[in-house]
Amino acid sequence: MRNVYKIKNSFRIPITIAILLSIPVLIDVFNRQMETVHLVLVLILMGLFYITGFNSLLRKAMVTDDRIIVYNIFGKKNLPIEDITFLDGLTIGSRQFISINTKGKNILVPNSFNEFSKLAQVLSGFVEEEKVGDGLRYIMKHPLKRSTDTITAWVTVLILCAILYVRLI
Repeated sequence: MRNVYKIKNSFRIPITIAILLSIPVLIDVFNRQMETVHLVLVLILMGLFYITGFNSLLRKAMVTDDRIIVYNIFGKKNLPIEDITFLDGLTIGSRQFISINTKGKNILVPNSFNEFSKLAQVLSGFVEEEKVGDGLRYIMKHPLKRSTDTITAWVTVLILCAILYVRLI
């Protein structure tokens, strides 16, 4: 068995558009010959934007028969199933996380993944019942639909379009 879970397309699409739209905005900022302090600040903010944007695009979780692999921009975390000591779930507002605890590594998997509740069920099927916490059981029964990330990404796209419109006209 091999299941791959990626970030929802409803979030990936606006993030991709925002990254593409930010490039001409960044070029325009450098062409304006601003003070060095302002340029450094813009570089830092845009660097953080690109890191988080690309991380969102590249993030995925793969579940195989013997391990869980979570990929992101900084690499991958490889967790053998037999090393899992406890699975639990956290709900904070509209965000839910699967907490995977092992001997030495802990990973939080956010509900921004496609088929998040299915991922929770697949993971809980790998371990004994006593290693599954009440929080994960709650998440499997009551998954939250998280739309704030998608809305924020589309607002970012609108802001970048407005900046480009003002600068080009």
